[in-house]
Amino acid sequence: MIRKMMMLAAGMLLGFAAFATPALAGGDGYTPTNVTAGVNADNSVTITGDNCPPDSPVSYTVNRGASGSGTQVDSGSGTTDASGSFSLTTAALPNGSFAITVTCGDDSAVLNAVINQGNPRIQASPNPNQSGHLTGQEFTPGADYTYTVTPAGAQGITGSIGQAAQPVDTGSGTIAADGTFERDTAIVGPGRFDVVVTSDGISASTVLVVPAAAAGGNTGGGEQLAETGSDGSVPMARLGVILVATGGVALYAGKKRQGRRAAFVNA
Repeated sequence: MIRKMMMLAAGMLLGFAAFATPALAGGDGYTPTNVTAGVNADNSVTITGDNCPPDSPVSYTVNRGASGSGTQVDSGSGTTDASGSFSLTTAALPNGSFAITVTCGDDSAVLNAVINQGNPRIQASPNPNQSGHLTGQEFTPGADYTYTVTPAGAQGITGSIGQAAQPVDTGSGTIAADGTFERDTAIVGPGRFDVVVTSDGISASTVLVVPAAAAGGNTGGGEQLAETGSDGSVPMARLGVILVATGGVALYAGKKRQGRRAAFVNA
């Protein structure tokens, strides 16, 4: 009797081992980690990582958009080494923002890459009717774009305290096959405005100066600056210094004109 019970228990243990082993062999428990992406000179992306099943397949897909919800533009596969590490290189990618999904075993990892090997840039000049004329070059052909026109330097101080300035105009369109666009804004009136164009995850900015009476497709003696990235803050700082200096002179002149009255009020 005891011998039969021992044989039955041994059979149950063997049955459990036969069920569990195929699951481990299938790659369960592996998750790609330390996954990084580096953009190469030819616009391809090299993806590296580890913690995958050793000597096993690893694959990737590249989709447009940071969320990966856009169209797939590339895919490929390779094999991990004996330690479960891998290195894969995509095809050359166009300018834009992409989500790269790497899969090994039963798990995957997602990382983002931005290709900006060109020099997307925009220019802005006033029209006679006090609208703005926008042009841009070296954007991703066929990509959608959006633009905003906001009073320059007004972010966070327009309206009630702490309320961000609202754009005076927004719009959208599609980049042409040669990577350019051209359009007019709505009538924004005289003033100085920050213009930001965003396309395929890449933004470019400039300043639009609309004089009180525009003489044509130029700034009429005003200043037009074409900037991208953080350089746009430099002319704004310069403008702030000019305005402060101008205000100081006006205040001083006003006090001189008021003469004794100003002295009486201050007393």
